[in-house]
Amino acid sequence: MKIEIGDQVTLTYALRVEGFDGEVWEEIPNDDPMTITVGDGEVLEKFEKSLVGQEKGSSFQLFIACDDAYGPEDKDAIFELPKDAVTLEEGADDEDFMEGELVSFQIEGEDIFGVIVEYDLKTVVVDCNHPFADEDLYFDIKILDVKR
Repeated sequence: MKIEIGDQVTLTYALRVEGFDGEVWEEIPNDDPMTITVGDGEVLEKFEKSLVGQEKGSSFQLFIACDDAYGPEDKDAIFELPKDAVTLEEGADDEDFMEGELVSFQIEGEDIFGVIVEYDLKTVVVDCNHPFADEDLYFDIKILDVKR
């Protein structure tokens, strides 16, 4: 049965950013597959469209250019804030401020999430770009199951 819009698809994938032979940056493994409904917009549009016409058991590679994925890095999504304006994960304290740490803050009442890229005693620089911004994406995808 070929996949159509509206089908539930269970799949695995390995995601690379330096070509199909590069290091795996994200993986959905066989022992913990993901299930999506094609057409619901749960994944990147190009990823979703690549599933249409595939079948259970299909394995294929997919390239998604940066502009069709998460786009270029947006310099306006990098904020310098007072340290007391950001919230670390629950249970963390001031000593846990470090590069790469996930934090949140509010702008006009909206929760914003980002990663610390720089900090000092009084301020923190937070990058709110998607981690794969500025990257071309290379997927190895395997379709495990299809339900209509």
